[in-house]
Amino acid sequence: EELRERKVHFLVTKIQSVYRSYVARKHLLKLREESLGLFGKKKLRRVASIRRFYVGDYLRLANSRKFVRNVLKKNKDQHVKFADTVQKINKRFVAQTRILVLTENNVYNCKPGSLSVRRIISIKKISKVSLSPLADNIMVIHVDGENRGDYVLVCERKTEFLTTLASLYSSLTSRTLPLDFTKTIHYHIEGRYAKKISFVEDKSIKDFKWAASKGSLTVSVGNIPTVSYSAIDQKLQTQKTANAAKAMDSKGGPILPPKPAKFRSNELWAKGLYDFVAEDSEELSFKAGDMLKILERDPEWWVAELQGKKGFVPANYVQLVNTAQLERV
Repeated sequence: EELRERKVHFLVTKIQSVYRSYVARKHLLKLREESLGLFGKKKLRRVASIRRFYVGDYLRLANSRKFVRNVLKKNKDQHVKFADTVQKINKRFVAQTRILVLTENNVYNCKPGSLSVRRIISIKKISKVSLSPLADNIMVIHVDGENRGDYVLVCERKTEFLTTLASLYSSLTSRTLPLDFTKTIHYHIEGRYAKKISFVEDKSIKDFKWAASKGSLTVSVGNIPTVSYSAIDQKLQTQKTANAAKAMDSKGGPILPPKPAKFRSNELWAKGLYDFVAEDSEELSFKAGDMLKILERDPEWWVAELQGKKGFVPANYVQLVNTAQLERV
């Protein structure tokens, strides 16, 4: 009897864990869709940013008992909505590595390693977020009523962070998060002293860099591959069409793309290790031994294509194969 109860408890816990993972994944997919319209035609988007798969808690802080006990519970938070390593630009324009954490109520600035909290910003106190219209990764979080000033960050996953922040801000304040796009950002540091960041284009460099001089920062943004506004509009339209198709019956669904004719050396392929049955329309079913064309990769879920169908597959269910060997088959 005791053994049976243990087994039941294990199964229930496993089902709950899988369901929570499913709900979280659906939420992140929804955020990814919303992010396409976040900047509109006011900021250039990098190619990698458009294709990026959202994970949320990149550092798995929700699994850290120390962080949950010492940070979340202490500040009456329950969930890690976003966590990633970023660069904080301090008042002397020096970049410092920090852990950026977003919960349902606060933005945390934590020190790497110890995860000690250096600053907590209430989402309700954020007045706006400033960005340049160029393809850099700098953003300034403006904070009301705090002597410590505004918060300047270099965040590679800024679109995901801001999409999540905008959703939380709307829930907490019933207002839209103000986003200000300008090539000259004015902000304040500790003691309410004014600072300025100016953005200029410089096609001679590949990414972006900055130089400081007397209370101001000049950011040079180089030749970064970006997605055109028309391409984003087309992706949004495709997204709307796909969402509409989900409400139709199977006969009225969208036309699937053709199956690739052969393996190409510049393509990424994987072999199914186990059978996988999709739990929703976003996932892709396959059997052990099936050859999948890999379109995008992330630590836990990949985007793959099989017989013209595309969807998410669990990374631990497949194994990458050498395309050179496939071409000789």
